[in-house]
Amino acid sequence: MNNAISKRKAGIPQGIIIAGISILPMMAVVTLMPVIPTIRNHFSDIPYINILAPLVISAPGLCVALFAPYAGFLADKLGRRKLLLFFTFLYGLGGILPFFVESFALLMGGRLILGIGEAFILTVSNA
Repeated sequence: MNNAISKRKAGIPQGIIIAGISILPMMAVVTLMPVIPTIRNHFSDIPYINILAPLVISAPGLCVALFAPYAGFLADKLGRRKLLLFFTFLYGLGGILPFFVESFALLMGGRLILGIGEAFILTVSNA
């Protein structure tokens, strides 16, 4: 029986890409940790900023906990590659957004967008 679908085999480039993608979520935390004092100083007029500033780091983790089950479900339904490409773009958008905003609420929004992308990246890359 001739199969219409050709068998594709992953190689070294695909392995490097998957390994690199798996590192992205850790980079989101590591790169932001040193600037928490700067965030506190910049948004010093916001009440409770000493409590809110560290939440900038933990917000993506909350999104991972909330959205990872949905990511697994959608990956099975829609396919892993499309989701990985879309949510890697969303991750990048959420990561770059705080660079352009002057509002703490938008900064947190960018981190939440990054967290949603992170949830899908972690789930799909581990699958």
